[in-house]
Amino acid sequence: MYEFVETTQDQFNKQKLASDSMLIDGKFLEELVPGYQQLHISGRGLLPRSIKRDTIPRRAGSWYSYGQDEERIIEVTFKLEAERSEDLRESYWQLNQILRGQLDKPLEIKFRDDLAYHYYAYYADGGSDPEQSLTLIDKFSLVCPDPYKYKDPKRSSGVVESKNYVQLLRIEAAVKGDTQSITIKSGSEEIRLKGNYMSGDKIILDFSDEMTITHNENNILYELQLNSDLENFGLRSGQAITCNEATIEYDWREYRL
Repeated sequence: MYEFVETTQDQFNKQKLASDSMLIDGKFLEELVPGYQQLHISGRGLLPRSIKRDTIPRRAGSWYSYGQDEERIIEVTFKLEAERSEDLRESYWQLNQILRGQLDKPLEIKFRDDLAYHYYAYYADGGSDPEQSLTLIDKFSLVCPDPYKYKDPKRSSGVVESKNYVQLLRIEAAVKGDTQSITIKSGSEEIRLKGNYMSGDKIILDFSDEMTITHNENNILYELQLNSDLENFGLRSGQAITCNEATIEYDWREYRL
């Protein structure tokens, strides 16, 4: 089922990589851990869903309430070889360090057969089989609280075309002329700002975990008008973000299950 290819074809070492070998923060584990070789992997296919349903007295079946995608669990089975027990311990120490990464920061993982996309994952579990030789088959699990995989961000100023889901990350607006109001549109949704804006001023809307709006690096979230559709504002394939009062550029990325 798995094709193993000499890494010299990809300008790597002479070790063998599986066709779906995993990279962590841009590096194959086969490059980082002596004697490591990925054997097979699971968890990249169909994603489970949690279905909330309620029973109703004296009624057959149940009432559907909502469905929610579950977190993604990726399990990696690997072989670890060494000539001495001390070397085996050293390889396990290195693997432990790599999988734990930096405190509270997710690992960015990719796969050799899907290099355009990456997941965000945390080390969750490891094997505990007896170590009876210097060639071991072991496994570990990574949990992706966000089950989607993402492409790298792109910057656009026109219509976006994509077959994937689209996530808006950031809008940069350069004010064309002095004005007291700015309206930014995406389809039928609008963000309205009211204040004093001069030609050349820069307004940045950041759609990260906590929405921020700055005017020349000063917070102006209070200038957001109540009739703004901030909760639903986003970007979809076939749409562009526009503004009559400013020149717009925006960062976005594609994602899928």
